[in-house]
Amino acid sequence: APAAETPKVSAASTPNTYPVGQCTWGAKTLAPWAGDYWGNGGQWAASAAAAGYRVGSTPSAGAVAVWNDGGYGHVAYVTGVQGGQIQVQEANYAGNQSIGNYRGWFDPTTAQGTVSYIYPN
Repeated sequence: APAAETPKVSAASTPNTYPVGQCTWGAKTLAPWAGDYWGNGGQWAASAAAAGYRVGSTPSAGAVAVWNDGGYGHVAYVTGVQGGQIQVQEANYAGNQSIGNYRGWFDPTTAQGTVSYIYPN
């Protein structure tokens, strides 16, 4: 019998160059406008700015949050903003490799290092 084929994701419909399950893959899945080769999460703000995206310190729904901790960093897709708190959809948080809301409302400034936001053009 022929070997079972591995299902293929069409590159045309969902281009995503990041490793499945990583935070960068999750953010790119939710924000398809994000670049394909922006590096590790902590590098995304600089990469986005170099690519002509606005980057700032004010959270906004639809933006990508970037935490730079001096290591790999982390990225997440912002789904809500209320006062000084945000909600996000993210992957590779607390061992969860699928995309989800694992934190509810939280203060992004007390998370993994300095936070900035990439806004869609």
